[in-house]
Amino acid sequence: MIWHDGKIVYEKAYGWKDAAHEVKMPLDGIFRIASQTKLIVSIAALQLIEKNKFSLDAPIENWLPQFSNQKVAEKNGTDIQLTERRRSITLRHLLSHSSGISSADEWPQFETLFHSRSSVTIDQ
Repeated sequence: MIWHDGKIVYEKAYGWKDAAHEVKMPLDGIFRIASQTKLIVSIAALQLIEKNKFSLDAPIENWLPQFSNQKVAEKNGTDIQLTERRRSITLRHLLSHSSGISSADEWPQFETLFHSRSSVTIDQ
């Protein structure tokens, strides 16, 4: 789509919705873009930062209060314990994939913690 002066001046779909059955891609075709959402969200966030709407280093609990009481999972020998966090996760951490937020499929040894707490960070 090309948008110019508030009007659509060109709109066309290309390719196949289903190549095996030769079904062309419709203009309103919907499909998953998987990890590409990271790029879109990152650009939008950085544009808002550029406009001074918020800071890269502000704690995420400013927008997501459920992270206020977040615990950190730490290995102690063969045991796993939850401890108080030493710092907040920031938008900078989220955009650079360095927040430590994880899931049970990535860390199966911590599975019970993921089911017992709403937000767990892995301290490596």
